[in-house]
Amino acid sequence: MTRRQLMETIDIYELSEWEAFWMIEGGFGDWKADMRSGQVCSVLANTSRNPKSTPRPFKIDDFDLRPKGPVDTTTDKSKAIKAGFDALAAIGPKKKKRKRTKCQ
Repeated sequence: MTRRQLMETIDIYELSEWEAFWMIEGGFGDWKADMRSGQVCSVLANTSRNPKSTPRPFKIDDFDLRPKGPVDTTTDKSKAIKAGFDALAAIGPKKKKRKRTKCQ
């Protein structure tokens, strides 16, 4: 259903119920799942971190993959993707040294 169809069929009472649900549940969607994943990652990272080398405990936000601040949509995405692949190609797989065997 499109947003227009939804707005034509929903009344103000149902809309206010959904708004209350959103406020009580803290939202829904991918960002909420990301927060749950970040919570699990922070717990795992904190249980295995060395307090001497990493004195500050990890937080959920440390594992948030969403961009911080406004996203620049004016840049050419194909150039960014190409730059990423170029960087990966520069690293490349490590070549294994082959042992030379003497032929008899």
